[in-house]
Amino acid sequence: MFDLPLLPKVLPLGAILFSFLFLLISIPLEAYILNSILKFDKKTSSFYAICMNLFSNVIGWAIFFLIEPFLSIRLRSGLINLIFFN
Repeated sequence: MFDLPLLPKVLPLGAILFSFLFLLISIPLEAYILNSILKFDKKTSSFYAICMNLFSNVIGWAIFFLIEPFLSIRLRSGLINLIFFN
């Protein structure tokens, strides 16, 4: 009936690793802001920061891999150039 999208043949490991490094920096910063401004305790602010960042990151990569096969050739080549070469 419906064709499921295939797994990508080439994974953008550089972009995924950069995203992981960005998470390592953003989670403690957001936990500190949640702790200082919203006056959460440290455990709760860390939990909320981890949940928000990991949820948005996983949803973003899932949407990327689901939408990418349906893009036009021009948009797909521009996206590949952006991820792999810029």
